[in-house]
Amino acid sequence: MKYIKTEVGSAITILNAIYADFGAAIGIDIPISIEIRESDNLVITTNPENSPDLINACLELVSSESHITIENIEISTYSPLPSQRGLKTSSAISSALIHALSDYYDLQYSIPEVILLASAASIRAGVSITGAYDDAYASYCGGMVITETITKMPVHHIDIKLDDQLMLLIPNSILVKSDIDISRYYMDGEEQKMIIKNIMDKNIYEAIRINTAYYAPKLFPNHSIISELSKLPCELIGLNGAGPSLFVLCANKDINRFIISMKESFPEYEIMKTSLKPLYRVF
Repeated sequence: MKYIKTEVGSAITILNAIYADFGAAIGIDIPISIEIRESDNLVITTNPENSPDLINACLELVSSESHITIENIEISTYSPLPSQRGLKTSSAISSALIHALSDYYDLQYSIPEVILLASAASIRAGVSITGAYDDAYASYCGGMVITETITKMPVHHIDIKLDDQLMLLIPNSILVKSDIDISRYYMDGEEQKMIIKNIMDKNIYEAIRINTAYYAPKLFPNHSIISELSKLPCELIGLNGAGPSLFVLCANKDINRFIISMKESFPEYEIMKTSLKPLYRVF
């Protein structure tokens, strides 16, 4: 029985690509996987349970692109992250599935082909506004990546290390991407240049601060919580995508105090420790 398994990571935001000329993200080490095996018919199982719209969009695009009929397979998705929280699950699942389909049907897609099809599927399924090319590259390839919005291609991709502990802050609330009017949120070119310069200088914390300060008041209804969280013992609070999830970088000596304070003051957030995913696919 033929069987394929593909695993990718997730990502955190450095520069939000919503209505901007560039986007930037860093891959993180949270395993999100796709399994494909032979079956008597087409079966889709998502874990956690989700709409099959993204999976179906991937199947439609691969079928059209490669002129194949996709049937008699069982597709299973596995993710420890909930959807609609800005946690890059759509980018991860779509890129993992396109890769798995390429392996299963011997389509030999290149890395850019995987990303472009995955991003197009996310837009078609209504789970991404821009296609999130930066998120897709970072989750699929690891490392830190800057992508250009017009060409949809990476312009910078390197490995990176941060000294502090990375944690995701995951709320109960969700964000419906179709509710966001992206035309209102174009980032001024000078601010984009400032973020890109900080990224190129490896001043990642400052890049994240600028991005969060600009987008949080525009995209995140409860953005005042970022100021409140910043009073806790941590180095940095960042907005992930359009939210509502956040991420925190915390010195090792402060981790326990931060977690205790979070649980006491913000019990609506789940805390998930993670780490950066090294660059493991090079395009």
